[in-house]
Amino acid sequence: MGFQERSQNPLQRLTLIQALLSDAENWRLTLAIMCEWLKNIKRVTGDAENALDEFAYETLQRKLEVQNRMRNKVCNFFSLSNPLAFHLKMAHKVKDINSMLDLICKEPNDIGLKQTDQLLNAATTSVEPREVTFRVSQHFVDHSEVVGRDEGKCLALTSIATEANYHPEVQHLMVKTSFEIPKENVGKLRTLFLTGNLPKSIAEVECIRTMSLVDWYQKELPSSLRKLIHLRYLDDSRSYFRTLPNFLTMLYNLQSLRLSSFAFQNLPKKFYELVRLRHFYIDDDEHNRKLMPMMIGKLTSLQTLPFFVVGEDEGCKIEELGSLNKLRGKLMIYNLQQVKSREDTEKAKILGKPNICELGFHWDRVGNPSTAGDTTSINHEDMLEGLKPCGNLKVLKLKKFEGQNFASWMMSGRDAQLLQNLVKIELSKCTRCEQVPPLGHLPCHALKFNP
Repeated sequence: MGFQERSQNPLQRLTLIQALLSDAENWRLTLAIMCEWLKNIKRVTGDAENALDEFAYETLQRKLEVQNRMRNKVCNFFSLSNPLAFHLKMAHKVKDINSMLDLICKEPNDIGLKQTDQLLNAATTSVEPREVTFRVSQHFVDHSEVVGRDEGKCLALTSIATEANYHPEVQHLMVKTSFEIPKENVGKLRTLFLTGNLPKSIAEVECIRTMSLVDWYQKELPSSLRKLIHLRYLDDSRSYFRTLPNFLTMLYNLQSLRLSSFAFQNLPKKFYELVRLRHFYIDDDEHNRKLMPMMIGKLTSLQTLPFFVVGEDEGCKIEELGSLNKLRGKLMIYNLQQVKSREDTEKAKILGKPNICELGFHWDRVGNPSTAGDTTSINHEDMLEGLKPCGNLKVLKLKKFEGQNFASWMMSGRDAQLLQNLVKIELSKCTRCEQVPPLGHLPCHALKFNP
């Protein structure tokens, strides 16, 4: 091979490499533009979600206002909040969002993206909205002063809190020291874990979705939290305040509420206005049972309810459970002595709650132990018949049942198949019963009898 031929080979390679570098540079610029485009999509999507939240909030607020006035027999339309200003505000927001969406839809052609039939078909196919399950965990390292991940979107501040180590794109923040949220991030924050005092600017962080309060020693939540209308998850399980303010029920978008084991003095009177609540976590103890909210049946989205206490007054009767068909997991029902008939227990519609896997029926007697004459006024056996559960039940507990025989769905016959999936049963202080259910399929440790 001559010199000219040998020299052309490297030149060709260099030309190819330069072409590849030029193409790579073009792709680098394209990817940078694409990343910026994706950021714009996320920002506009967030704005649209906030606007929808505000619209739903306003609609529900007006609906509850009308209902409350009708209930109080004072219905003056002109005394309701004027929606005109709100509608004008929303119109401007929707216009801005549509303009941004139009711009975003035009940009893909400039960066080489094309629409596909598959994406278009998926976009035009109606689907059920996905349920959001909140499972908040904290895996931040305490010995680090600042812990960040996901390109600065997650941040923990433990001992040194300065704006120098605070990324402007942070969306999820854990704070273990005194710190004020920078103004440029107020509209971006979505998750906030706080230990100790709240930032003074907390009322400005209106778009926050998740909040967890740790070591909060004040008497109650600050009134500034009433502005957090987008809040979905509130965890107070490690705080020490003793009352929940009434304004909490105005956080209509709240879906999950977790309360501390510290003894509460009261719950908000209009707890039933949290109509989007799905999960209500509260310790099942004697003190908390006295705080049972009224009209819990209005919370038809409720999935988690550890216990229900039957009362005599309207809004406290067992029929409140009838509309809660989405309940799942564990449910303990107390004060069943307040129920007088099978017709009443059937209103709870226990059979229509297939996702409940642990169920407890508890009776109580105030004062001296009941006599035979006391129990004849209430047919306990017939009443238990109306509490027939679904066949998915794993754990069943009965306490202070005063009938002589258990319900047919617990004994032999076709209904006894309801208990075939049981793995544990507890019968406590059922002193008048003459026989026990045939549960030979259960191991000995799964059977618990307390006379």
